[in-house]
Amino acid sequence: MAMVMAVTIFSTTAPKPAEAACVVGVKSWDVLWIRSGPGIRYRKVGAIPYNACRVRVYWRTCRGFWCRVYYRGVRGWSHTRYLRPLY
Repeated sequence: MAMVMAVTIFSTTAPKPAEAACVVGVKSWDVLWIRSGPGIRYRKVGAIPYNACRVRVYWRTCRGFWCRVYYRGVRGWSHTRYLRPLY
């Protein structure tokens, strides 16, 4: 009888499908906008405070520099320049 083993290798650097992140690079008087689509032409549907953490970012859904996010009941898209994973 032959045994077959399948091995799955996971990279420790690859982000999870949804991962907590913090807002960075946003001035204290400003917010990171959540938009209805991946770009500034899409309407604003919410805002994330300059010092917020625990923003859920869906890294595998990114289009260019825009990724899907979820923050306090609001789903949409935000620019990754202002998001850093919580490692």
